[in-house]
Amino acid sequence: MGNKKIIKSSSGVLGLLVVLGLCFYQLSCLTVIFFTPASEGQGDYYDATLDAEGRGSIMGVLFILIPLLLLFYPWLKLFFALIRNSLRTDYYGLFIAKGKVARLISILLTILNIGTIIWFTWNVSVEADKISNWSYEYALCSDNGLFYIGAILRVIAFWGTVHLAHGIYHRIVLRKQI
Repeated sequence: MGNKKIIKSSSGVLGLLVVLGLCFYQLSCLTVIFFTPASEGQGDYYDATLDAEGRGSIMGVLFILIPLLLLFYPWLKLFFALIRNSLRTDYYGLFIAKGKVARLISILLTILNIGTIIWFTWNVSVEADKISNWSYEYALCSDNGLFYIGAILRVIAFWGTVHLAHGIYHRIVLRKQI
């Protein structure tokens, strides 16, 4: 029995390291995207983390971190449960669910979460690579910051709603069944 706990804990630690590494990779790609001289204007840096006076803005940093936390929250929760060896048997995918419909929705949301992470990672990686390899001798790199602001807002809206709905379901509906 002791070996199973060690295997669960070490797989939780390994999974946590992979998720944090992917999160930091996405964060580094987003900083490349938002710290790049834009082709519009005077070539000023479009920096979502700075306010109008050029000082660091906590709202700008949160704007970049919130979608990453929303995307990776269920993974972090799952891997921390593995580390603590307190994984519930009601996990279906990344979400705790009871009932056939809730289980199906949980599995579909897990697939959608994986797809969103892959899509977002791919897009920011390609854009950051394009920006990093751009030759600034002839022209400034095109600014696609608005596309990524829109993607960030969509991630916040959708996954924030999913986590809120799951939290309400988990706290109210599942607590009544116990």
